[in-house]
Amino acid sequence: MRIFIVASDEPIFLVPYVRRVIAECRQAIVGVGVHVPQRQRVPLRRLVATLLLGLIMSSPRQWLRLVGWKARDLAASIGAAATTHHLADVCRDAGVPSYRIDSVNADSTIALLREHRVDVLLHQTPEILQGEVLRTPAVGVLNRHMSLLPAYRGAWPLYWQLANGEREVGISLHLVDEGIDSGAVVVQEAVTRQPGESAASLMARLFDRSVPLTCTALQRLSGGKPPAQPMAEGRIYRTPHPLDVLGFMFRRQMFRVSSAR
Repeated sequence: MRIFIVASDEPIFLVPYVRRVIAECRQAIVGVGVHVPQRQRVPLRRLVATLLLGLIMSSPRQWLRLVGWKARDLAASIGAAATTHHLADVCRDAGVPSYRIDSVNADSTIALLREHRVDVLLHQTPEILQGEVLRTPAVGVLNRHMSLLPAYRGAWPLYWQLANGEREVGISLHLVDEGIDSGAVVVQEAVTRQPGESAASLMARLFDRSVPLTCTALQRLSGGKPPAQPMAEGRIYRTPHPLDVLGFMFRRQMFRVSSAR
């Protein structure tokens, strides 16, 4: 089976995840697309919400590492250092061809998938796929989603599970169709939250479990596309309002203070 990965160049969670998937499935990986979308004007409310969600989902240590990576990028730009935290670096070290992709839906991406005769496209970007790119891989497009689908479809599923007080969260590897997280589930696993566990720690644990689950899903897809399933009926969530995120952060802090007394 021939696997192509397209992912955002996010160094905290996604780059380590892709690195491990490549290590486990190296013989089947024919290429990696580094998703670098064109800059678009983002509504202020969404931008603020995204920044606040980033504070929740990443630990202070991870933010410090991000600052260090940015400094290394500056040093690399003048030839004073080399980087190791980008997808292109991972591909170089693994001997896997890498390509810059502005849009996964673009004709150039579709041509690239056809050139590599891709069976499964592992999709790890926020872009919503539609049309021909979904039909180009021989088996289909596989996506990792941080919930037990069909529950918590849509954006920021882990945040919404935490905000709703779920004690059990999950990971689903599913095929992508024209709907929103409504394709056939290939494999999924429930993960129980630990007492006092931070969102950042839980996110790291979910990504750690995502690697073997991704390998299991790819192995299952080597036998062909699973039977079609009915359209999922779970609620579709959107990016939360910044005030909702601030309220969640405040409640979480108050819970910590009251628990410490």
